[in-house]
Amino acid sequence: MSPTWVTFGFEAANFLLLMALLAWLFFRPVRDAIERRRAQIEGEQRAASESHAKAEQERQALVAARSAFEADQKAVRERARREMEQERQALLEDARAQVAREHGRFEAERRAARVADRHAHARDAALAAKVVVERLLAHLDAGELGPGLVAAACRDLERLRGGGRPLGSVVVESATPLDPASEARLAAAVGHEALSLRVDPTLVGGLRVVTDRGLVDASVSGIAAQAALQLEDALEGGLDAERADHG
Repeated sequence: MSPTWVTFGFEAANFLLLMALLAWLFFRPVRDAIERRRAQIEGEQRAASESHAKAEQERQALVAARSAFEADQKAVRERARREMEQERQALLEDARAQVAREHGRFEAERRAARVADRHAHARDAALAAKVVVERLLAHLDAGELGPGLVAAACRDLERLRGGGRPLGSVVVESATPLDPASEARLAAAVGHEALSLRVDPTLVGGLRVVTDRGLVDASVSGIAAQAALQLEDALEGGLDAERADHG
């Protein structure tokens, strides 16, 4: 073998030995360091992934909490809106009821005032009718009405004596002194001659007989008062009918 190949073989052996030595002294620690770094990086990546997953869970929890809070707030607002609407409706109903009560009270007061006014007019009309009737009967009493009133009083006295019952004490009041014929007619109607006679100009005309069994009023003032009372009753009846129609 030539010296060149021997030298080449020796150099190659040295190179391989050097490479083995370098691999044992340098590459292996570097590889170990690289492996450790890779493991550290993988651990950091796993920690980052876990942290990211935890952060995502926390984010989702926050989103869910926010959604629940917004739903609660929406429910609270809706409940408050319904309560406000109910309160508004209640206030509106109270206001309507108050207006209806006030309107009813006003109508009742108005009807009462109208009825009172009609009552006053009825009384005034009755008083006016009484005056008119008194004047008319007073004018007629001096003529044919006087005997007619005496006859009417006698008929009423005879009805009071129906069945033969005594009238007891009898007081005859007349606007002017009675003539003997009228006294005799009254005594016959009463059933005895013990008459107590009185003159009362306020009767205007005619006479009034007071007995223990009742009163017979055939005077002008009594007839006028009776006519006024009947007129007032008729007007009152009309008012009652009107109130019934509006009731």
